[in-house]
Amino acid sequence: MKHKKWLIALSIILPIIIIIGWLVIRDRSAATSISRIKININTADTNKIIDSTYVLDLIYQVTPRVIGVMIEDFPLDKVYQTIKKSNYVENVLCNIKLDGTLKIDVWARCPLLHIIANNGYECIIDTSGFIMPVPKKYKLYIPVAYGNINTKVQIGSKLKNIKSYTYESKDFTELDKLYYLAKNIKNDEVAKLLFWDIYVENQKSFYLYPIVGNQYIRLGDVDQIDDKLKNISIFYHNIQHISDISNFVGFDLRVPPQVIAIKQL
Repeated sequence: MKHKKWLIALSIILPIIIIIGWLVIRDRSAATSISRIKININTADTNKIIDSTYVLDLIYQVTPRVIGVMIEDFPLDKVYQTIKKSNYVENVLCNIKLDGTLKIDVWARCPLLHIIANNGYECIIDTSGFIMPVPKKYKLYIPVAYGNINTKVQIGSKLKNIKSYTYESKDFTELDKLYYLAKNIKNDEVAKLLFWDIYVENQKSFYLYPIVGNQYIRLGDVDQIDDKLKNISIFYHNIQHISDISNFVGFDLRVPPQVIAIKQL
């Protein structure tokens, strides 16, 4: 009976001893200072707007020294806040691992449209409608919008997310409409390959210019934009079999489902 009680007591005490021993060993093996920096840049886009050097510069704005700094003294929250405030960063995670590695995971914004306002000011709209500066280090392969863009551009602001638009819709600036138009172009398998230039004539008149050819595409306003883009894609496919596209100077899409081809005089 005593032997049985001893076994029961041992079965209870032994796991506790093992856990305590593991905690002691872990605490002794854990680093006390920063040993290295590991930065991961995550993006859902092929266009690169930041790299690890950019993130390192942000870290060094907070603290000039990282390697060798005691973990308990390292300003981790300030580093997080500084990276998070960057106009090129959508989200960030910062932590220090047991081996002393400072691990930074950054989710970069995805550029959608390059804006050149009529006063020459430039900015980038990302896929969420956020307005950020043009990156100095990298060239972006995204559509460019220019012309009579008079809305005041404010870096760090966010545009309205238009879910549906009619010709009678109000309270939308040309920047809101350009964001809406660029999203629709990006989501159309043909249009995203064809159109990289958007000209703004006025707040209710937009033109597209294809990568190949000298023709213009007159959209009018951005109402019924899904139908307009589908119609011009079908038209481009069919016209190759019936005529030389160079015979035309432009195509008018203002009244879908019509595509009015305008011949050279």
